[in-house]
Amino acid sequence: MVSSYKTVLMANIDIMNQSKLVNLAVKNIIKKQQILINISQDSNLALEKMSQLQLVEKIKKTLGTIAKEGELELIVKTVNHYPSGNIVIEMSSNAVVKYLCQNKNRKAFINKLEPSATIKDRSYTITLQFVPVSFNPS
Repeated sequence: MVSSYKTVLMANIDIMNQSKLVNLAVKNIIKKQQILINISQDSNLALEKMSQLQLVEKIKKTLGTIAKEGELELIVKTVNHYPSGNIVIEMSSNAVVKYLCQNKNRKAFINKLEPSATIKDRSYTITLQFVPVSFNPS
């Protein structure tokens, strides 16, 4: 069967769009598994005071102390430490993030990791008629 030029182009567009949608879906899944922790520049967790390896070990140790037997396994996939004072922790699942963001678990985790740190809730910035608004769809 001979395809027209238009058919070939349309088929490629669909494949490219599908690829973009898959990439976007994967990024959204990863974002749901992340926790953003904000620390001050003089914190013991600051990039200048603690190496990446030390930070990962401290986070794992802290999670081990708040984990309760029979509940979710608190597994860390990756940790990104930024000079701005932010730490992004990617957990093994969205359920683990929800567990850690419950008020009592959040307080226990932060108090043992770094009392001056804060867990930032994920929000989405939108603009309505030139007025910025922060919105969390959950």
